Amino acid sequence: MEHSKLEAEAKLFGNKFDDGVSLGLSWFRALRQDFKKPYMNSVSPMIPPPKNTWIRCFALQLIQFLKEERSKYTVYPPARDVFSWTLSCAIEEVGVVSPQR
Repeated sequence: MEHSKLEAEAKLFGNKFDDGVSLGLSWFRALRQDFKKPYMNSVSPMIPPPKNTWIRCFALQLIQFLKEERSKYTVYPPARDVFSWTLSCAIEEVGVVSPQR
């Protein structure tokens, strides 16, 4: 049941955008509470996100920027594929490498 609900929420999120952006379920699960926050629904640089959350706003800002560019030019990949990498790379499989100082 939870899996179906999560899939439905992810689909609704993707439908906010013209071409139905697909976001992998593991990524959506990890970020879905953030997607509900006001700073995630604003792509305006005039409404800055709280400190240390700028990266979370990047996805929506990127989608908005590409939407504007697509209205003027041919842009690849198609909008529906911008986050297709999240479908083949679960968040649990991602590691972080930090350079030593």
